[in-house]
Amino acid sequence: MKKLLFLLLFIPFVSFGQDDITVSVKSQTNIIVPEDRAEAKTKVKVPLSINIEDYTHIAIVDVLLSSGTRTSGGFKRVYGALKATPLTLINPTENKKKYRANTFYLRGLKNPKWLYLYYVAGYSGNNLTVSVILNDSENNKVFEASTTNMPWRTILTQIANFTKQDQVTINSYSSKQNKIEYKKEKAIKELKELKNLLDLELITQEEFDKKAVELKKIILGN
Repeated sequence: MKKLLFLLLFIPFVSFGQDDITVSVKSQTNIIVPEDRAEAKTKVKVPLSINIEDYTHIAIVDVLLSSGTRTSGGFKRVYGALKATPLTLINPTENKKKYRANTFYLRGLKNPKWLYLYYVAGYSGNNLTVSVILNDSENNKVFEASTTNMPWRTILTQIANFTKQDQVTINSYSSKQNKIEYKKEKAIKELKELKNLLDLELITQEEFDKKAVELKKIILGN
């Protein structure tokens, strides 16, 4: 009897050991191909048109993050990126009472010595765009630039590092543009006078056409 019980106990134990089940797990990796991203670039829409030395402060009016939110942390990050500027920075979140009452309260503080900064970030598909605008106290744009797929600090760093050398370049650019505009206006005026002379039959069509070709090049910038 003892031998029978021992045998009965031993058989299932041995069977369990012999009937090991091997589980085979096949792993499958799904490869996600990201959307095509636009080329990384910076675009200056409105070149700096002021002398930075005429101003004392930069008021950070708005910081709209790529998440579509406005947070005190976002304002602090923009403030930190601008620290190298020689101008005094104003972070609206430092005055908690006013900021809670009106997020954009700095916009209403009109000071001719201040510049007002707007920072807007957002995604279009897989492309990150960051735009930064500087306005004067009359709400005129004095600088605007945007980046695509570049570090969010890029434009802010440029603003923080505006120097006299930058101003020389800007003044030179403005002077050059003024000369071009003057030449265009002068050419348009001359072309109109030629047309009047042609209508009065004081010059021939051939004479008009010959001179008009030269003036059109100036007017059209060719």
